[in-house]
Amino acid sequence: MDAMKTVRIADEIEAKIKLLEAGRDGLKERAINKADTLGAYRKGMEIATITLRAEGTPATLIKDLARGACSEQERNMDLAESMYKIQITKIDSIKAELNGKQSIFSKMEVRAV
Repeated sequence: MDAMKTVRIADEIEAKIKLLEAGRDGLKERAINKADTLGAYRKGMEIATITLRAEGTPATLIKDLARGACSEQERNMDLAESMYKIQITKIDSIKAELNGKQSIFSKMEVRAV
């Protein structure tokens, strides 16, 4: 019975390692998306600011009006940031589960000896 538990725990550890590998790849994708959306937002803000200045908009209003003009890009940037942070949290959760499984596994090995 203990041998079956040991094999089951070893299989669960292997599954968690595969999840971590997938999570690492997902994190890279989310980091790229985060950078892309930040770049798009900054570019949109620059274009909106230049356009508003050229139109003679009072300087005190330019920042707020530019943000309004770029609200969709800002939303996309905020969403990308949130998805990046969620991915990190998922990876941390999997790592905690993996550590628990490894602890159980090592104690099972000690008892077997």
